[in-house]
Amino acid sequence: MLLAVDIGNSSIYMGIVKDAEIIADFRFDTNKSLDTDGYRNKISQVLCCKKGVDCGDISDVIISSVVPELDQAFERLTKKMFGVTPTFVNARTDYGLTLRVNNRAAVGSDRLVNACAARQITDGDVIIVDFGTATTFDYVTKSGEFLGGVIAPGVNISAEALYKNSSKLPLIELTPPEKVIGQDTVSAMQSGIYNGYIGLVENIIFKMKEEVGSDAMVLATGGTYCLFDGNLKIIDRYDKQLTLKGLSAIHDRDKSAE
Repeated sequence: MLLAVDIGNSSIYMGIVKDAEIIADFRFDTNKSLDTDGYRNKISQVLCCKKGVDCGDISDVIISSVVPELDQAFERLTKKMFGVTPTFVNARTDYGLTLRVNNRAAVGSDRLVNACAARQITDGDVIIVDFGTATTFDYVTKSGEFLGGVIAPGVNISAEALYKNSSKLPLIELTPPEKVIGQDTVSAMQSGIYNGYIGLVENIIFKMKEEVGSDAMVLATGGTYCLFDGNLKIIDRYDKQLTLKGLSAIHDRDKSAE
């Protein structure tokens, strides 16, 4: 079995892959202060108690990480838990893409992994929108060219920034507002952040399509997309497991090349 790991700034998302199929997935908060043993305990509890997977069943580990501070901890962890040296995807990884960017080393591995997965889903142009700590928008052509993209503050960061940089505005729970015009401070903030963010997403996608001159499929992923489910009509498809599927595809490509 393969353990695919996506280490993000807000959460760590993992999937167990057997015969190219994701048979289980789980997510927990990213904690930079947690050491190897701390993460080992967390993962052991989920694998054994909740998923019924023995550590000895894991034969390979592949990791995408945008949190360098945790890379060594996870390398030690996989060696201790599974007796496996993990593969970290990076700028030298074969993603099956032609990168039309100024510096491929500066592109987050999660974005390229998602782009790789999107190529398995559609053979046409595609815009991948990943709703996370930041919301990223990436354009991949039908010929497999990664044209680059857009990075915007995530919706939770937007809400926190409004709270931290004002004296009287509270930290609010993000929920879809009943009306655009709020009758109090909280409902007004919810409307501004929620509806404003929908406008941001729709406008960026519109401008990307306009710039390239193609009606690309829009594929969404990421943990905060659930806030907008049903209210973002511009999204064609949502795939919670997109990053895990990309990691699995990269692993299979590497194995077949050996």
